[in-house]
Amino acid sequence: MYKVYFRQAMQMLRQNKFFSIVYITGTGLAITMVMVLAILYYFRTADIAPETNRDRMMIVQHGKVNNKKGQGYGSSKLSYPTIKECFYRMQTPEAVTAILPIGEQSEFIQVQGNNDVYNGLVMGTDAAFWKVFQFSFLSGIPYTEEEFISGIKKAVLNESLARRLFNTSDAAGKTFMLNFEEYIVSGVVKDIPSIAKYSYAEMWIPFTTRPLQIQGGSWCDYILGHMKVCILAKKPGDFDAIRQEAKELCRRYNTTTVQYDFVLNNQPDTVFHAWMSEGDSFNSPELLKIYLQIILIILLLLLVPSINLTGMTASRMKKRMEELGIRKAFGAENRTLLMQILYENLLLTFLGGLAGLLGSYILIYLLKGWLLGNYNWDGSSLTASIDLSPGMLINPAIFGYTLIFCLVLNLMSALVPAWRALRRPIVDAINDK
Repeated sequence: MYKVYFRQAMQMLRQNKFFSIVYITGTGLAITMVMVLAILYYFRTADIAPETNRDRMMIVQHGKVNNKKGQGYGSSKLSYPTIKECFYRMQTPEAVTAILPIGEQSEFIQVQGNNDVYNGLVMGTDAAFWKVFQFSFLSGIPYTEEEFISGIKKAVLNESLARRLFNTSDAAGKTFMLNFEEYIVSGVVKDIPSIAKYSYAEMWIPFTTRPLQIQGGSWCDYILGHMKVCILAKKPGDFDAIRQEAKELCRRYNTTTVQYDFVLNNQPDTVFHAWMSEGDSFNSPELLKIYLQIILIILLLLLVPSINLTGMTASRMKKRMEELGIRKAFGAENRTLLMQILYENLLLTFLGGLAGLLGSYILIYLLKGWLLGNYNWDGSSLTASIDLSPGMLINPAIFGYTLIFCLVLNLMSALVPAWRALRRPIVDAINDK
């Protein structure tokens, strides 16, 4: 029976090429847009190495200072003195790490005896960084806590940079020049994707080698600066307790400051909330508003095409009235005719889903620089390359949920017109009244 339905559906597709193309295209576009949003959400929030613990990670990416006299305020990233007082002292989390992000200054990398100079992406970290993020070392080891405190000039390179400088990934112990200062390679790690926003770089060094950058700005009494904080909770259920502890430590810290109070704006944030509030360092995100906007966008992307497809299906049912009336006159049951129509719709939806899946991958690939790249405040790129593996793109769960939702909507768009058409008397249907 199902083979008969399939053959009839294929025949109907060939007979109504224009309708089939429009139907498949409409379904495909809806799935493409939703899939692009879902893939972006997955890239920014899923556990992707080396950020394999995003589900229990919290971020402090900026802070605000209020004048104690109530005269104005400002915002920026954090300074190292503030981080030491407000976050390194925390007891609730499993680990706390501070980073000096890439792009804070121009980086000139050179091997002695070679005139080629490479402008690399360098991140400053502490020793806890290697506990919070799970890197895969190909050679050597990360710098230790003692080396970090002493400000020793050691560095961890990614594989691509190591091969570029030394023509090998086994570069531990070799030396190179960074901004005309000699550094020793402590270890080499596998390249990581640029979507690992809080750990991505080509080189990682102890930020204690850059005391002027981490001390903060004099305009705010050195409370704010250029640094971010990543906090690894023992479990997601600890998030509220971590916020409360951070709030209390900040309150104590403010009793020691002279002119300004440090304000966290409800941070630390989850990875998703930090992503949503990247462009606003003054205000905390209105989460309910964000969720409603996302739901509204998804519904519009799915419902508008479905409404249009309902009208198209109703129009096609009107043209098929004579066919349905004749088949009913020869004894065809409404159930049989309805199943055939729904089967045709199922096939169209499935083809539209495949087209949408392919379209989403093509769109992500073509626009990956814009959608997935990291950029500095001045618009300059902070991404050496964007490599997307099949494992990152292929997410059966996301595609499955999107296809099922579209299938339900499209089946409903076909069911109502078909049922109304089949309820018409045989004589009226044959005469198309």
